[in-house]
Amino acid sequence: MFWCFHCYALNDHPAGPCDACGEPVEPPAGLSWTGSLIWALHHPDGDRAVLAATTLGKLRARESVPALRAAVEAGRDIFLRAAALRSLIAIEGVESLRPWLDELSRAAPVNVRTIARRALDEGAGDDAR
Repeated sequence: MFWCFHCYALNDHPAGPCDACGEPVEPPAGLSWTGSLIWALHHPDGDRAVLAATTLGKLRARESVPALRAAVEAGRDIFLRAAALRSLIAIEGVESLRPWLDELSRAAPVNVRTIARRALDEGAGDDAR
């Protein structure tokens, strides 16, 4: 089975129109590995999305910052939100995220609040760059 690049529907063919949305099942030509990881942040399989977020942080993929931030702010999956926040901290460092981390430490799901508080407590002069 193959996931549609546009709507994430499962198809029994790796290329051609998606059975659900009609868009091409295959990713665009020349999509980078980082681009495919960013795509996977929205994957309906939560484990794939979390793995993508974690990998982007390990790669320190700066181009993923907007997508990771969106995953932290609006994601339904609390595990993805946590992985995305850890990766953002690894990429951007605590100091550049301090105002946002302060906000998250007060008004986010408990696991995200905990990560934000810990980063603020431990990262005062300890940017992860």
